[in-house]
Amino acid sequence: MKPVHEEIIDLLSNPKEDRFSCPKEARKKAMDFLARREYGRQELINKLADKGFDPEIAELAVVRLAEDGLQSDERFAENFIQSRINQGKGPVRIRIELSQRGIDEASIESAIEACDANWRALAR
Repeated sequence: MKPVHEEIIDLLSNPKEDRFSCPKEARKKAMDFLARREYGRQELINKLADKGFDPEIAELAVVRLAEDGLQSDERFAENFIQSRINQGKGPVRIRIELSQRGIDEASIESAIEACDANWRALAR
């Protein structure tokens, strides 16, 4: 076991490496992303991994954010659907896009039902 002063020197000499393996840093970065817009769970995990965080650390951070109510696939899906409706997209296209973003089928169905869109009127 290393003396404490040697561990501190190691941490200071490799701050970037340790930063990306720290759950608190991953949570902070995820919250920065969520401050800008909603993200689906898998999309947020992927974004953190793309920024250099260990995928397991990223997943842990996102799961904890979801437990705290700060990340929600359902909320993401509802916002996403409304955005796509405003762009003139239909339910089939929206389902495909949500599925590609890692949203499960039950959440997609629930969000589409909750949006209360008149798809026939929107198609005209």
